[in-house]
Amino acid sequence: MVVQPKTFGTEAAGFSLDLDAASHSLRVRVWGFWKRDVTDIFAQTVLDACRPTARITHLVMDANDLKPQREEGQAAFATLLEGVRKHGIDRVSIVTRNALTRLQLTRIAHDSTANDVVRFVETQPG
Repeated sequence: MVVQPKTFGTEAAGFSLDLDAASHSLRVRVWGFWKRDVTDIFAQTVLDACRPTARITHLVMDANDLKPQREEGQAAFATLLEGVRKHGIDRVSIVTRNALTRLQLTRIAHDSTANDVVRFVETQPG
């Protein structure tokens, strides 16, 4: 049985969640330039998917199609990174090819309590 990723937002801007129970990872794909409807639900939705019963230890974020975000989008990512440790996540891998988005996410990660578990990678871990 194949489970489709849960998608939030629109084709132009949003995110999707895909749980990989075998590898204890949650794959999060993010794209577009977010408005409040997405920023308001992003962090809590991702963290809810990392509930203890899911045993998620690795968060893989595909940000290849994410545009640099306004303050609200940046705050949503900061909230997510501040919450990962409380949810048992000990690795966060972020993939992005956009230099400005990578710079923005690097700054957010650097300022967070999860800085030591965040890694920027060229391709998604298998």
